[in-house]
Amino acid sequence: FFAAADFTVTGTASFTGVWHLFDGGRELTGSFQSDDATLNTLAFPQLDGSLIWTRDRFEVMDLTSGFYGGDLRLDYGMQPLGAPTPGAHTFDVEYTDVEITRLFEALEVEGVRPDGRASGATRLRWPMGEAEERQLEGSGQIRITPPDGTPLLARGAVNRPRPFTRYTETSFAPVDRPWEFPIGGEITFDVGPEWIELAPGRLATPLTTVSFEGRTAYGERSR
Repeated sequence: FFAAADFTVTGTASFTGVWHLFDGGRELTGSFQSDDATLNTLAFPQLDGSLIWTRDRFEVMDLTSGFYGGDLRLDYGMQPLGAPTPGAHTFDVEYTDVEITRLFEALEVEGVRPDGRASGATRLRWPMGEAEERQLEGSGQIRITPPDGTPLLARGAVNRPRPFTRYTETSFAPVDRPWEFPIGGEITFDVGPEWIELAPGRLATPLTTVSFEGRTAYGERSR
């Protein structure tokens, strides 16, 4: 199934299940668990889930894991297998209270460290086969909560310039570490074969608020 994919998995896992062979078919069912699984260096501690594999479908169900200070739940499937018409992949993930700073550090994002916790969901579907990258469909929402007690600039508010008595030269990002700032807001999106659509959304810090919406066709065809 994944011969063309490039990924690395590490960790120690256990699997308990039943491998059933019968006239005209097969069925593998079971559950798996790992305390220290990683995928492409991303950590999935306390991973737990179950799967089923038959001649016409493969599904990973009720996968749960810790994820950078928060929690993650995921379902993944491929079906139908071996049918005259191409099957489809389905991917459904929900996450709560993920620490963005820790995730950005793991992804080695340079320059910035937004400080907040992200919760949301993403649902994707795409066909199996050669054209799968061009037929992605789905939707998602990300809600970001700032650190406790951090006030964010309200929508429509204006920060008036503060008087100063002398010019001070300030680096935008500290030299010895990435620039950190609290953030909150919401992003909602739809993904189609041609367009990514952004519904009206907002991101805010204590000093800045940005409202946005638009669409992009993966290049210059954007608004």
